[in-house]
Amino acid sequence: MSLYVCDFSTLDQEGNDTCDTAYQMNGDIYDYQVAINENLAEWSGESKKSFDKANDALVEKALREIINSYNAGKNVLLVKQAIYELEEDLSAMNI
Repeated sequence: MSLYVCDFSTLDQEGNDTCDTAYQMNGDIYDYQVAINENLAEWSGESKKSFDKANDALVEKALREIINSYNAGKNVLLVKQAIYELEEDLSAMNI
């Protein structure tokens, strides 16, 4: 089959790398949050509550961005598959 559109192995690699990185970052963020909470377990009062609230907000923001990155990787893989199928159709037409 001729290569009309793109290098599919590169798209596979990029999509999978993006998903893998997002998955790893998700674990890293969770580990970070647990470590912070354990290290500050003896801290109390309003400043601790304020810190916890700010920290939780940052973790939630990071997790949303990780989900967006993961979805971007999945979309790359879906688009790659659609392009591959289109290329197969074009090849079958002998053009």
